[in-house]
Amino acid sequence: MLPSILKKAVPSNLKLLSKVRWNGDRWRLNAADRVFLEDIVFPHFRNLSDVHTILDIGVDWYTRFYPRCFPDHDYWTIDIDPAKSRYAGAQHRTLSVTRLSTAFRARQFDLIFCNGVLGWGVDSYDDVTNTFAECASVLRPGGDLVVGWNDIPEHQI
Repeated sequence: MLPSILKKAVPSNLKLLSKVRWNGDRWRLNAADRVFLEDIVFPHFRNLSDVHTILDIGVDWYTRFYPRCFPDHDYWTIDIDPAKSRYAGAQHRTLSVTRLSTAFRARQFDLIFCNGVLGWGVDSYDDVTNTFAECASVLRPGGDLVVGWNDIPEHQI
């Protein structure tokens, strides 16, 4: 009884706090994929001696600090939505992931992060196929493509 009363009594804008987490220096999105990416994946790649140039596909408020996670790297961001550029890194292109080769050189990147894009803009089989082909065209041989997605029914391709 008490939990249901509390849920009704808490204003809806305060419920958002359960979706974010404070991590010492900034608010972060409290989603399992983002926690894993930020706390496990980023440190792994940040310390590899052969990773210098990074492309991060898709930006939003919760990715704003990502370029600062790689201070000694050549970090690029892209997003198809021009309004999202306010969350982007200093090196940003407004661009669809299906057109990477029009803006970047072949084999330009050592590492590409593609998290939260499949099913959230890249929605068809052809778009997914083209996305992977474009990533392969700008990724150096032996480079890494990190793909993450939200495996929820409404966004399954």
